[in-house]
Amino acid sequence: ENLQQKENIRDIITTAAKEKEISAAAVDRNDTSVPADTGVSTNASVSPFSGGSALHAIRPWQELVDGLCLESSWAEIACMKSGYGGLLSRYFKEAVGFFKQHILLYDKGPSLLNSSDVHQYFANFTAPGSRTSAFLHAELLKLEAAEQSHSLDPYRFEKRIGGQRTYMGCPIPDEAPPRPEDNAIWNDRTKQWILPRLRSKAAS
Repeated sequence: ENLQQKENIRDIITTAAKEKEISAAAVDRNDTSVPADTGVSTNASVSPFSGGSALHAIRPWQELVDGLCLESSWAEIACMKSGYGGLLSRYFKEAVGFFKQHILLYDKGPSLLNSSDVHQYFANFTAPGSRTSAFLHAELLKLEAAEQSHSLDPYRFEKRIGGQRTYMGCPIPDEAPPRPEDNAIWNDRTKQWILPRLRSKAAS
């Protein structure tokens, strides 16, 4: 009987030693199938309080970006800190369009969960010294230059089709002066442009 007890004790000791060797080997090779007794979960990317699920935006990020408004304190501060506040304020809508393109290009939408996230990201997007801000500044300058060039063009209220000056599908005589406004009508009888407000006064 004593011999049997000794054999049982030897078996228990041998089994315990083997289990310790297996556990140590598993820790050495980072084998998560055999958890080490560290008291810390091997899956550090999942919070024990999150239920294993990622946070999701209540509203789509596109809707949050579309809701950006210049008439707000945070936007005024962002424009002021950008270093080109006047330009950014004048073309704020276009700047938001470039901002949205940036989000799509770099797949940042899933990380924008609320308005605060969008505001902060836009502030970073327009922050002085950043590549995105330099790009945006250059693009807005192009828009401003194109707009100024268009406003200086005396024929901006006309269209050329096959070399022929036209407006609203009607031909304009070569000797006619540039159309002064986008609602001016050419009078073949008087050989001059007639504006609706002047025409109504003449009729009365």
